[in-house]
Amino acid sequence: MGAAESYVTFKIDFVKTSDGSSHVFICFTMSAIDVDGDAVHVREMVAANDLTSYAVSNVTTLTVTNQNGLVKAVSTIVNFPGIDTSAYVSTLTLST
Repeated sequence: MGAAESYVTFKIDFVKTSDGSSHVFICFTMSAIDVDGDAVHVREMVAANDLTSYAVSNVTTLTVTNQNGLVKAVSTIVNFPGIDTSAYVSTLTLST
């Protein structure tokens, strides 16, 4: 990440209730929704690594780069009020 960027890292573990062991998925897909700006100067960003693929809408406000396996999507400053799961222009779908 760049010097002027702030970020938080999430780690999600899936655990079997039967014995407490880790569950391993053969494949996993998730979407980052509402990746937008604040209409002034803030741009949101989402990044992930170890992916097999990623997808954005044909019309998107996101700039997506792949830096040595780290897929990074950065928004413009445009804000989409509220959280709208149908605002595909600001959605990134990630698959492992």
